[in-house]
Parts: sequence; structure tokens; C-alpha cells
Amino acid sequence: MSAVAYAGASVVSRRSRRPRHAAAWVAFAVVAAAQAGFGIWMASRGFRFGDAFYRSTSALSILFSSDPKLANVGFVWVPLPTLLNLPWILAYPVWPGVVSSGAASALSSAVCGGATAAIQLLTARRLGVPRWASWSLAALVALHPMLFLYAGTGMAEGVTVPFVVGAVCGLLLFWHTGTRWWVCAAGVSLALAVATVYQAVPFGAALFAVLAAGVLWGREARPSAPQGRARAIEGLGLLLLVPPVFAGLLWIGANAVIMGDPLFFVNGAYGYASYQGAAFTSTAPAVEGDLGAIAAMLAPRTWPFLVPLAALLAVRALDRRLWRVESAGVVALSLSVTAGLIVPMAWLGSRMDFLRYHHFALFVAAGWALHEIATSRRPRRAAAIVLAGWVLAIPAALVVMADGSLAPQEQPQLRSLVTGKDALALGYGDPVVTRAEVARHLERTVLDRGAVVLLDSYQGAAIAAQVPRRHADRLLMTFDRRFDAALADPVRAGVDFVLMPDPAAWPQDVVGRERPRLWGGGEPGFRLAASFDPGPASHVPERWRLFAVGPGARVLANGNGGPR
Repeated sequence: MSAVAYAGASVVSRRSRRPRHAAAWVAFAVVAAAQAGFGIWMASRGFRFGDAFYRSTSALSILFSSDPKLANVGFVWVPLPTLLNLPWILAYPVWPGVVSSGAASALSSAVCGGATAAIQLLTARRLGVPRWASWSLAALVALHPMLFLYAGTGMAEGVTVPFVVGAVCGLLLFWHTGTRWWVCAAGVSLALAVATVYQAVPFGAALFAVLAAGVLWGREARPSAPQGRARAIEGLGLLLLVPPVFAGLLWIGANAVIMGDPLFFVNGAYGYASYQGAAFTSTAPAVEGDLGAIAAMLAPRTWPFLVPLAALLAVRALDRRLWRVESAGVVALSLSVTAGLIVPMAWLGSRMDFLRYHHFALFVAAGWALHEIATSRRPRRAAAIVLAGWVLAIPAALVVMADGSLAPQEQPQLRSLVTGKDALALGYGDPVVTRAEVARHLERTVLDRGAVVLLDSYQGAAIAAQVPRRHADRLLMTFDRRFDAALADPVRAGVDFVLMPDPAAWPQDVVGRERPRLWGGGEPGFRLAASFDPGPASHVPERWRLFAVGPGARVLANGNGGPR
């Protein structure tokens, strides 16, 4: 090729890439902006998911607290959703409400929602999917009620979508091109998913099984196996599984080194075991060890999210491709979390009734749909069926989200959109709203006078998020390396006040566990300085008490007029 021809070809190549990348950036920006705006708006009306909010408060403590350090990430959930909050936390000195407003949480997951749309468009372009079909699919996926809701809340289920979709797309691009680089990309995506949600573990196992089945029996894949299929599976398996296994071992190792227990996220004071023991409404007592009860619990929560999968199987049936290993593959991926995590945990008595645990199949269908359109002998018909499945999935999801017994977290937000009422009017106990009075009291009468307050971060984080930057280092919380010594001897540690919630409502609070007589006034050396009870309007048990410690603290307490 001549130099002129080569230069011309390079220009054409660059020009051909620009529209593809421009479209992906446009989709990313539009989807992320819409989902972030929705999430921040809902937070302003009192709707914050607790898990997402406490991840953002953990990120706040990493950078701005009495003991800032990376270990403050919190060893309850895998760390990536918390780490994604860090860029927004940098605004805290000039915008103290970046966490309490819900903006940090919403922006983190909305970026991931935008990334999902971009991944879909880039994959569709490589697979030759018509532009109208790829844009329509990306829009329907972004607007699905469950995906839209969680992409605007900062919950891990919203953060993990691009990683799961990316892993599926990596597998499909490998099938279509035979290029092993796409298996590496799927492995990296899977590692990020493992660092986001525990559900990625059974999904990753299913993805490897589908990859191996494609090499052995697939009719829609193009894997090269010059050294035999067994060696090909071995090599591809290493490319796919080494990144997620490394991510998982890194998390377990961090728990062991920092917290002293490799399974601290399960066994710790705030881990899964303690959460299961708390006084929450749960289906677990009714389903433990009973497959019939488990099936009855699963059926109404799962079927709305299998509608897009049914559309994919319909396309395969019409193309006479239903009885292939690839059909079993998409079903296995869609049900991997249900069969590999939800059913076993429910059998053991764990609380697996949250609706968000059951919509993993949507992530798989969002990526796999591109393969069905690209592979079908009649791509327009395939696209129409796939899109129809996603359209029908919207009312199906709304039906289950409107049922408070099936969707206790989602139903109040749906009711709010229909009725225009805010969270408190609907009985939704948002921690920022219900603890705002406590935060204002601490700032005005305690922290502004230079006092140091000790409190557990488990529920106290919602108070800390509402305190200005200048007082952040005066809240001595659980993640502080001085906390244990300060709780044992607050006078010696220079603590002026101890704040605690009602131990009957929050038994995990370490202050209540270590000083069980304090709440009732039976601890010597402590005096009740203030009592907070929001009353029946909040619909949640939100009683807090502030206890003075030592002579200096008594002066401050008396300056406020004593207990009320």
C-alpha cells in the first residue's frame, strides 16, 4: 500500500471511529444525567437507600474524619461502590451536603448506568447490530424501572450493571471474533463485579461454564483450539477467572490483615450474621429448609425479570436455534444468582426476600440481546421481539414493585411518584431526615464549643454526614483507632460526650453493647445531657440520648439547659 493510500485509510479509519465513540459518549452523558438527576431529586424528598448512603459516609470517613485512612472503607460490603464515591467526596469542604443530599451516592451509580448504555452501543457496533435497534435497546434498558431506580440511588445493584453486561459482551465478542482479548476484558469486568456485589461469584462460575460449553459444543462461537479443546478451556479459563479470583482473595486478605478475620464481612459486628440476627421483617422463618416455601417466595419476585429472557428464547425458537448449548447458556447465566446464591441461602434461613436480589437476569439479557440480533437470520424480526420483551418487562416490574409485601423498599418510592407525597408522609424512615435534629443540636450546642463526641458509626454516620467540615475531626467514631480505648475510659481519652441510639432498636451499636447500663442511666460517671425522640410522625424508632462525661462536658450540657 502506498504512503498516500495508507494515510487515506488511516483518516477513514479515524473518521469511522469518531461517530461510534461519539454515540457512546452521548448515550453515557444522557443516561447518567437522567439517572443522577432522578436519584438526587428522590433523596431531596427523603428517599435514600441505607446501604448506599452508608457507603458514601464510609467514603467520607476515608478523607474527612477524626482518623482518615483507606481502611475506613468498611468491611461489610465489598469495597468498589464505596471507592467510587471518593471523587465526589472531594467536594465536601465546599459542599458539606454532598453526602447528606444523596448526590455522592446518585452520581456514583448514575455514571455506571451511563457506562452500561455506552458498552451496549460499542458492542452493537462491533457485532453489526442496526443502529436503531441498539439505541432502542439501550434506552429501554436504562428506563427499566428497577434499573433506573437503582442507578440513581448508589446501591451496589446499580453500580454492578456495566460490569456484568461488560462480562457478557466480552464473551459474545469472543464468540463472534475468536479474539482472546475479549475473554481478558470479560475477566476484568467480572473482577470489578466481584468487587461490587457478592452475587458476582455464582455469576462468574456460570460464565466460565458457558464459556467452556461454547468451546466444547457451541455452534455459534469461533474459538480456535490448535492444541485441543481441553487446553483451550484451560487457557481461556485462566484469562477469565484469574482477575475475579484475585479480587476476591484481595478482599478476604484485607479482612484478615486489617480486621483480624478473613470472613469479618460475614462474622463481624456489622456483618451479615449480625444483620440476620437483628429484628427485621423477613421471610426466612417460613422458608428455611422448605423447597416448596422457597419456590413460593421466589416465583412472584423473579418472573417479572425473566420477561426479556423469554423474548430471547422466542427469537431462538423462531430461528430454530432453541435446542443448542447457547440457549442453555443464557438460561444458566440468567438463573445463576437465583440457583447459586438465593436458593442455598434461603434454605439455610438467610433473609433473601429483598426484590433487588432477584433482578440479576436483567443484566444478562441486556448484553445477550445483542448476540441474538446479530446472529439471527432475520435480524429485524429478532430486534422487534427483543425490544417487545423489554417493553413488556416495564409493566411487569411495576406490578411487583407496587406490592409492598414483595417490594418493601421500592413500593414507597413508586407511591411517592404517583401521589406526590414525600418519604415521611409515606412512613419511610430516612436516616438523614430522622437524625437531622440530633445533628443540629450537636453542631449548635456541643461541637461549636470545642467538645469531642464519641459515637458508633453504624447509625451515627447519618449524623456525621450533616456536620460541617470544621467539626468532622471532633466526632470520634468506630473506625478511629482510638475508639476502643476511648469507650473504655472516655475521660482519659478527652471525650466530652457519648451519643447512642436506643439499644432496643439498634442492638449492633457498640456503645450499647459495651455499656449496657448507660441508656438507662446506670453507668457511673455519665450524666444525661439531652434526649431526642422524633415522636410518632416519623414512623420509626429513632430515640437518641446524649450523655455528658467529665466536668468540662457538664458545663456545656448545663449551658444548653440540661436534658429535655
